[in-house]
Amino acid sequence: MNRLLTCILLLTLLVTACTGGDKETIAMLDCAEALMEDCPDSAYTLLYNIDSLRIESDAVPSSLRARYYLLLGTAMNKTGRPMAFDSLFQHTVVDYYDRHGTRNEQMRARYILGCICRDMHEAPRAIEWYLSATDCADTLSSDCDNLTLMRIYGQMAHVYICQMMPKQTIESYRMYSKYAAKCGNQYEYIRGIEMQLDAYNTLGDNKMIFTITDSVRNLYLQNDMSQAAARVYPTAILAHLYQQNVAEAKCMMDIFEHESGLFDSEGNIDMAYNSYYPIKGLYYKLVGKLDSAEYYYRKSISKGLDLSGNRGLFDIYLSMNNTDSISIYASAYEQALAEFEKNTNIQAVHNISALYNYNSQRQKAQELELRIKEWEYNLSIVCILSVLLIIYFIRKWRNQKKQKNEAIEKLNRELVSFRRALEIKKETIENLNHDKEEYESRSTKEIDSLKNTLHETEEQLQAKTSEADMLSKNMKHMEEKSTDEIKRMSEKLEQANRILLGITDNEDESPIKESALFEKMTARANNPCNEIISETEWKKFYGLCSKHMPKLWHKMNICDLTDYQKKATLLVRLGISNGDIARIMDKNKQSIRSYKASANKNLFGVYSAEKLHDNLMSFYGNDKETMPE
Repeated sequence: MNRLLTCILLLTLLVTACTGGDKETIAMLDCAEALMEDCPDSAYTLLYNIDSLRIESDAVPSSLRARYYLLLGTAMNKTGRPMAFDSLFQHTVVDYYDRHGTRNEQMRARYILGCICRDMHEAPRAIEWYLSATDCADTLSSDCDNLTLMRIYGQMAHVYICQMMPKQTIESYRMYSKYAAKCGNQYEYIRGIEMQLDAYNTLGDNKMIFTITDSVRNLYLQNDMSQAAARVYPTAILAHLYQQNVAEAKCMMDIFEHESGLFDSEGNIDMAYNSYYPIKGLYYKLVGKLDSAEYYYRKSISKGLDLSGNRGLFDIYLSMNNTDSISIYASAYEQALAEFEKNTNIQAVHNISALYNYNSQRQKAQELELRIKEWEYNLSIVCILSVLLIIYFIRKWRNQKKQKNEAIEKLNRELVSFRRALEIKKETIENLNHDKEEYESRSTKEIDSLKNTLHETEEQLQAKTSEADMLSKNMKHMEEKSTDEIKRMSEKLEQANRILLGITDNEDESPIKESALFEKMTARANNPCNEIISETEWKKFYGLCSKHMPKLWHKMNICDLTDYQKKATLLVRLGISNGDIARIMDKNKQSIRSYKASANKNLFGVYSAEKLHDNLMSFYGNDKETMPE
């Protein structure tokens, strides 16, 4: 049913692609992208039937063209079709997404370009683009495309295998497992660990082979993958056989053959695991069953494993001292080894050629980039100098023009001002000449009048002076009488006010010190673990102090002390040390010093914690008592 719907959808989109414009192309690209993971062949068919000439036309937006080639490259990569359009892909897709794409789009574009270089047998360029793709990934972002990252490291591992670089292969598979786990693909996570076994076998690290084999098997079993758990053993079996650990190898072989599901009823293994035949032949050779060993070595040759098969037969006949067979299989082994070396050399030549081509192209690209940068630098210098010269001449011309205009305006203002001043001078001279005679006659009359007025004023001043002397004497007498009367009234008023407020000079703090509340405070000072003084008890304490120390209480109320300042002042008056006050009030010593200093400032005008006790004693007329430490 799903295939039928897919075919109908493809047919509909192909019809619309022949008649539509950009909207239909976008719809086809959306459909191809939706089919890419589950049906890559269908996605490729759909993309292949889009008119490539229309895609290449100038009327098509660059975003649409970049997306088309990205999807086409992805579909060809998934379906195993070789790609050889690296230059087109780089300029059309990679360059576009570098300017306008997201981090994930830049990573996918570089990944496909790396696959194109891989298909062109340019391994160094492929690795470079793969690494560039991983650099684009924002691994700290929640929307990072971890699936593509996993595939990139898988492709890198395959390239490293072909380049015979086992350490880099191990690291790539390790990253493959890491991002498979982030994708939630538990099987691929375990496979990434398992695929490191061949690289460790190349390095001859048997300890890591055994460790990884046990770890991978346990992971498969934990995830209910019993067959996959049994299939991890071939590399470990071979390592045990190389170390002559026949018993351990036999246990693993039994599990592999009975639980892996790779063998049919006749004992034939799945084609992907044909390399197990020479391993089994080696086992039978070690246990002395040479007929069985010969059988499996011959089966290896029939499956195309000439090198390992002929080598095994050569070893068997060498141990049997069969001269004729030794000659035959020595020749066959030598021929297979020569063929293997030839293929290896051919591969090495390809690798060296690819590396040379890559280095040559990279050098040319660097030289071209250097020339372009040099040309851009020279051009930018010329442009900057030209702009600076233009700006300099424009500003110089504007400044000269501005200076000329300012000079002309200044001369005009000076001319107008000079003319106006000349007119004023003329008017002033005329007015002075006209008023001169009138001014002289009026001045004479005014002088005579002022002399008469001065004489009269002197006589009045003498009379007023005598009156002022008499008034001054009377005022001095009345002031002396008023001062005495005010002093007597103030004393009476103060006495009446103290009587109304109940204030007396004779104060006694002994009832306060003998009270149970004061004993509780003393106990709290001696032992901070005792119960703290509650607000109700503090109010009772205020009542005792207002009753037995009314003068101080009145003084504190007049000066508007805060609650903490009152407490500190009263406790200082009662002779309690700073440390005890801090424990009674449940405060630190620094806070107590601050309360005392501010209270002293409000009461006596001196901001000092040390002077508060002395000022309180002076307030009561007692300077000899000292404050306890």
